[in-house]
Amino acid sequence: MILHEHFLMEATDKILDRMNDDMSDSGFEGYDNLTKIHEVIAEGFGQILDANNSAVALRHRIKKKDFFKFWEKVKASGCGEPGIYFSNDKEWGANPSLRKGTRVLTTRGVFPIEELQDKEFEVKNLNGKISKARCWLSGKDKPLHKLTLSSGKEYYCTAEHEWPVWDGEKYVKVKSPALEVGDKLPFLRESNLGFNKDQGGSMRDGFFVGWHLGDGWTTIRTDTGDRQNGLVISKKDAESGIKDILESFLNKHFDSKAKFYERESTFELNTTHKAWTCYMKDVVGYGHKAEGLPRMAWVGSEEFRKGLIDGLFSSDGSVEQDKKRIRFHSAHKKLIEDVSDLLGFYGIKSTIHYKVTSLNDKEFSGYVLNITEGQSIRQFRNIFKLTHGEKQSRIDNYEFRYNIPENNQVEIVNIELTDLKEDVWDISVYDDTHCFQIAHCITGNCVEIALRPCQFCNLTTSRVGVIGNYKDKLIDLVSDAILCIASIEQIEDKQ
Repeated sequence: MILHEHFLMEATDKILDRMNDDMSDSGFEGYDNLTKIHEVIAEGFGQILDANNSAVALRHRIKKKDFFKFWEKVKASGCGEPGIYFSNDKEWGANPSLRKGTRVLTTRGVFPIEELQDKEFEVKNLNGKISKARCWLSGKDKPLHKLTLSSGKEYYCTAEHEWPVWDGEKYVKVKSPALEVGDKLPFLRESNLGFNKDQGGSMRDGFFVGWHLGDGWTTIRTDTGDRQNGLVISKKDAESGIKDILESFLNKHFDSKAKFYERESTFELNTTHKAWTCYMKDVVGYGHKAEGLPRMAWVGSEEFRKGLIDGLFSSDGSVEQDKKRIRFHSAHKKLIEDVSDLLGFYGIKSTIHYKVTSLNDKEFSGYVLNITEGQSIRQFRNIFKLTHGEKQSRIDNYEFRYNIPENNQVEIVNIELTDLKEDVWDISVYDDTHCFQIAHCITGNCVEIALRPCQFCNLTTSRVGVIGNYKDKLIDLVSDAILCIASIEQIEDKQ
């Protein structure tokens, strides 16, 4: 059964001359409002015309002058985009979109999609190549679908959003409601994120921040009201030189004379030195563990991120000897989720579990991040090195008896419509893949066919019930549809 069809027309003088002088009462709808397409064109963002977005022409509100004004801009662009589809509802066929907080990898850093609004930037596409892109607020108060991946990661998107799904030979775009359990999405594995390689913190900065997030704390003293920072290390940690590394960092960066004091089984350090607090807040962008990873994790240097992962896993991580499993533990869900996202951008798959443990008749709850996939363990080992000698030794000693098959895909385990309605954002990628990288997969938006000069595309819909009247006479359906579209003079005069 045909649900919709996509027709291509040549915008020749002959066809344009057939239009009536008086078309109905209004103009085009670009994206989700009347003025957006005109605003974009007026502001000189010509590359929008090369993108994969269609303008909506409302049948009951079109003016001929608006049509020609719009197409003069398209003509000047030298290509046929954006396409036009005629509709009675400006919301039908609107751009695909993602909810606030969806992290996107750009060449400037990793940003929540809403922070990219009205900006031009570059992203990694379906093939891992760099392409120019632009983001905008594409819808307000839109119903959301929830997509769940095999890792447990959840993404929220509108029904119009399209995902590149493997069909056994190639990736094809599928709208969110049409996704099926078992569909596979592309998953990039990269040795670095490709931005700010030499700026934004050193490896020692990252290690210090990572240890603070793992086995450190920030409290407010009740007697003075001062902010107090502290670190703890085990006797085993000290054997790897971590005590000396942390004390040296404090002395060098903050001119602090703070020292670790020995406890029964640990060394502990506490200080109200203000330089430490200012560094974490103003330089690193850290507030509290409950807020997740600091800003510098997403926009800092590769060296900083490598040091950060080292500090996190050397402090609050574990490497199992009998099982091939690397873990990170935290009481803070947001921190665990952020670490999972960061690792995902490097092509390291992880899962998150909630766990309750007992110690000395007390219960402690928290979250555990697990890396168990062979290819992901190998990816972790190739990119990151832990200062904690025993943990790194266990990772180095992992052996894989069989060749690990390449698996650069992630599986969908659930897709469902939720009761949520939220504002959403869309990204136009200016290439032929129309895809961009988010933390745990590659996603995309709609794709349109390449156009020759003087061509434009016209998207139209047909009622399923009406299509049924054509039965098997597909050629009659196509002929009637082409006549309907091409005969623009049939648009009623509503003025």
